[in-house]
Amino acid sequence: MYIMRKFVCLYLNTGGGHRSSANVLKQVMEQNYPDARVELLNGIDSKNHLARFFFEKCYQLASNYVRGAWCLTYDLGMLKWMQRFINMVISPHTAWYLKRMIKKSQATDVVSFHFALTPSAVTALRRLGGNIPFTVIVTDPFTVPTAWFYEKDIKYFVFSQRAKDIAVKQCSVPEKNVIVVPFLLSPKFLTPLVKSDLLALRKKHGIPADKKVVLLAGGGEGLPNAVRIVQHFIRRKVTFTILVVCGKDAAAKKVLDLTAQLYPSIDLRPMGFISYMDEMVKVCDCAVIKAGPATLMEVLVSKKPVIISSYIHGQELGNMQFAVRNKVGWFIRNPKEICDRVCSLLGDDSYLDSVRDKLGSLPLSTEVNLITDKLYQRNFT
Repeated sequence: MYIMRKFVCLYLNTGGGHRSSANVLKQVMEQNYPDARVELLNGIDSKNHLARFFFEKCYQLASNYVRGAWCLTYDLGMLKWMQRFINMVISPHTAWYLKRMIKKSQATDVVSFHFALTPSAVTALRRLGGNIPFTVIVTDPFTVPTAWFYEKDIKYFVFSQRAKDIAVKQCSVPEKNVIVVPFLLSPKFLTPLVKSDLLALRKKHGIPADKKVVLLAGGGEGLPNAVRIVQHFIRRKVTFTILVVCGKDAAAKKVLDLTAQLYPSIDLRPMGFISYMDEMVKVCDCAVIKAGPATLMEVLVSKKPVIISSYIHGQELGNMQFAVRNKVGWFIRNPKEICDRVCSLLGDDSYLDSVRDKLGSLPLSTEVNLITDKLYQRNFT
């Protein structure tokens, strides 16, 4: 009897990276396998207001505005007893909710994109009989919080050997359960642009063909300090276009909208949450970002020099180190120094070209089909 494959992907709205990775999986899986369907599911019940507030709103506040609070939260979360306590608090309701939703969806496969959901998902699947394959895709590529590997007897897809070593050597996950796969990148970023396509894209967004462009983006939560960075661009009276993707940061968007009105001679273009991030990356000449894995890899694979203005304590450290060690990016916190670096890059074509040459030889695997093939074929080797 024919059975359509139904993948349920679990995520939380802690930043944009978890859901964006799940969206890429959905897009590629349904394109490669017409008999497969992928459903994205926020793993915490919408009625569980406290849990959603803690994981989503508190995450945004701590990671963007109260760094000391995030550092404390992260370091505590690395402790095994704290992981047990958090799971004990959220698992009873969340496991029940996941069991109900997975059963309702008639899932044949479940994939988790967030470490906080994994223990509850394991419990839910055990209560459903334990016959549904379960895979965790670890969205932090390099410096991975140990909370990702709380469970030992499930399959993990990781994006680097460094992440695998953390799972195996630090967290005692059996080596056979950890598979290194390419980073999940949208095919939109993997399609190179010829000059005519780039000119058409610039025309679409009203950007002159010969005008330099800087992009400021920080993923779903926006870029911390974006307003201060823009203020320095204004003081320098820059002639390049400034694209700012504010994401969910409505306050920054309002301030920058007002700034654009006050300084009409500066080509400042604030945006909220957008669905055409790939176009913004392709039209820019360099980018200023937070070191979220999705945003960083999207910029690097598009061969754009990157300035990392901030990273989340612990889990995004390795992302920043990857760009800096390969000499395709800089880590600069100070808004004035960020402005200086952008002006140096965009004011010197030979300097910009030298960085682009290094981007061309960057060791990035982009065979995203390998992930969908392994999941569909249940080939965990």
